[in-house]
Amino acid sequence: MTSPPICCWSCWPSTPSAATSLLCDFVLHTPATTTTAFVSNYAYDYGAGSAYRAEPAPAARFLPAHRIVPGGPDRSGYIAAVVDLSCSRPCWHFPADFSSSDLEATGASYPSDPTDQSGCSGDRPRCMACIKFQAECHYTSATPTETRVQALKRKYDEARDETNCYRELYQYLHNSPESQGLEILRCIRLDTNPAAVLRQIQGGDLLRPPKSPVHETRLRYEFPYRSAMPLIIQRSNNAYLNSILYEAVTMDQQGRDQVLDQMKQVQEKHEVVDMAGRFSPAHLTPYHAAKYVDPLLSGAQAASWTSVISDDALFASLISAYLVHEYPTFPAFQKDIFLRAMIEGDSRFCSPLLVNIVLATGCHCHRGIPNRSKYWDSHNLAYRFLAEAKRLWELEMGKVSLVNAQAAVMLDIVYTFNALDSMGRTYLHQALSMGHEMGLFTSDVLVQDQMMSDARLFTAWCIHRWAVIQTFHYQEQPLMKGAPVVALPDPDEQSAWFGNIYLQYPLGQALSNTYHGHVFKAMCDLRVIINDLGHVSYGSYPTTITAEHYFIFRERLERWFSSLPTPLKPENIIWPGQFKLQ
Repeated sequence: MTSPPICCWSCWPSTPSAATSLLCDFVLHTPATTTTAFVSNYAYDYGAGSAYRAEPAPAARFLPAHRIVPGGPDRSGYIAAVVDLSCSRPCWHFPADFSSSDLEATGASYPSDPTDQSGCSGDRPRCMACIKFQAECHYTSATPTETRVQALKRKYDEARDETNCYRELYQYLHNSPESQGLEILRCIRLDTNPAAVLRQIQGGDLLRPPKSPVHETRLRYEFPYRSAMPLIIQRSNNAYLNSILYEAVTMDQQGRDQVLDQMKQVQEKHEVVDMAGRFSPAHLTPYHAAKYVDPLLSGAQAASWTSVISDDALFASLISAYLVHEYPTFPAFQKDIFLRAMIEGDSRFCSPLLVNIVLATGCHCHRGIPNRSKYWDSHNLAYRFLAEAKRLWELEMGKVSLVNAQAAVMLDIVYTFNALDSMGRTYLHQALSMGHEMGLFTSDVLVQDQMMSDARLFTAWCIHRWAVIQTFHYQEQPLMKGAPVVALPDPDEQSAWFGNIYLQYPLGQALSNTYHGHVFKAMCDLRVIINDLGHVSYGSYPTTITAEHYFIFRERLERWFSSLPTPLKPENIIWPGQFKLQ
C-alpha cells in the first residue's frame, strides 16, 4: 500500500456556502488550539488560517473520525480523514505542510479504496473501527514491531528475489538444449509459481532420468531381519533356514568372493540363469539393483501417452520400476499385452489414463525420484501423474471398457498405498461393476479375438484377488461371491501366457527368470481359499468358526502349500513377491 499524495486542498470551495457540496475526499489538520475539528455533518477547514464551514449536500455521507492518527512529533493535534462517497475523484488530499513521515511512528495503513467505511487505524491486532464495521484490517507492516521503512525494505527484497527468479528461468530457457527447453516451458505452463518451477529445474527432477548407480555387490539385505533369532526357531525344522538364500547371506566374505568369481564365469556361457539352482546373482545382490529387461520398453514414447513428461528414457525407467517392484505382487493387467499395445497404439489394452496411473506408481518405486514418499506434495512427480490420471478418469466416467476396469483397480491400489483406502474403495466398486457388466467373471461371453480373451481372463483374476485381500484385511463382507468361472492355465505349460519377467543383475549379462506365472497362479489359488473363509467369517450371515471349519480350511491351506511348484518351495524362494506369497 503506497503513501497518499501530499497536496493542497484544491477541491475545497474558494467561497464556502451552505449549498456547497464537497466534491472530493479531504483531510482536516487540527491545530492544538482547536477544540473540535469535526462536528456531526459539518467540516471545518483550518488549512488557510481561517475557519470555513460547509454543509455537505444530502448525497454526501461522512464517517466521523475516519482515519484518526497522531499528528507527529511537532504536532499536538490530529489528522482526521473524512470520506465523501459521492466524490467523482476518489483520492486522498492532505494539507500542504503535511508529511507522510507523520504516520511513520504508528505503522498505520492508508486505504486503497477511499470509500472504505471501516475507518481502519492500523492498530493491532484489530482496530475498533474494523470491529465495529466487521471489516478486515489492512497493514503495511507484516508484524506489530515492523516499521514502515522495514516494510518497504522487505517488499523490495521480495521484488528483487522474484526478478532474479524470472531472470534465472530465462537463462535456463536460453541456454538449455531444445528438448530440455520445451520441458521447462511445459513446467512453467503447468505451475503458476515460478519459484517452484525453478526448484524443479535446479533439482533436475524432470530434465533427465537419474543415472543408474553402480550397486555394491558385497552388500545385501539382512535375512531374517533380526540381530538375534529365537532359539525355538533355530532348533525347529524350519524349511526357510535350509533355503539357498539363507545359506548365501550367512556365508563369510571369503566364500562369497569365491562364489562371485565362479558366477561370472558361468554367466559368460549361459543366457538365462535357473533360479532353482545354487547361488545366483539374486542371492548375493540387493533386489533393487535388478533391472527389468524387455525390448518393448525401448520403443515406448512418452509424448503419446502423457502430458506430464516428454523424456522417453525417464518414461521407460518409471514403467520398469513399476514392473520390478509392484507389478509382481499387485498386477491389474497382463504386462506383455499392455506393453505391446503401448507400442502399437492399441486403445483396447492401453490408454493415457492407465499409463499415467502406472507412472504414478512407478514414481513411488523409483529410487531416483526426489521425495517420492511425499505423495501430497504438488511438486512431486507422482502427484502430477496422479492428478492427470484423475482428470482423464473424469472424462471416462460412465464408459465401460476393459482398460477402464484395469485403471480403476490401479487407482484403488495407489490410494491404498498412500493410506487413503477409503477413497480408493470407490474405484474398486466401479471396477467390479464394469467387470460384471462385461461378463469377465462368467463364461457367458464368447470372444473371438484370442488376445482380448486372454486379457479379459487375466484381468478378471486380477480384480478378484485384489478385492478378496481388501475385504479380508479389513474384516468386511466379501465383494466377490466366488472365483471367476474360467480357470487359469498351467504355468508349467503356458508360462508365456502370464507374461514372463526377466531381471538383469550388475554381476553379468545373464537374465534371471522370476517365475511370474507360477507366483500369479499360486496367489490366485490362495485368494480363492481366503474368499471362502471371508464368507464364513464376515459374510451376510457370519457364523462362529467351529472345529469343523478349522480343519476344513487348514486342510485346504496345507494342500495348497504342498502343491507349490519347485521354484516356489521355501528352500528356493528369493524375490519379495515370493516371500509375500508364503
